Amino acid sequence: MVYRLREGVLTPITIRVGLYDAKYQEILSGDLGLGDQLVTEDRRTLGEEGKGGGNQSFKLKMF
Repeated sequence: MVYRLREGVLTPITIRVGLYDAKYQEILSGDLGLGDQLVTEDRRTLGEEGKGGGNQSFKLKMF
């Protein structure tokens, strides 16, 4: 599961993942569109608070 950020609101999106490695993941299905901003990790669980991105506690990835 990932979260889509739209107009400041996070919405959970269920995805089906195919092949992946340390850098990329193939998304086989899910309600995603080109240019969607997705939250894939919580910085608080990674111990990365305060590393860039202002006061956000999550990482954004553009798809």
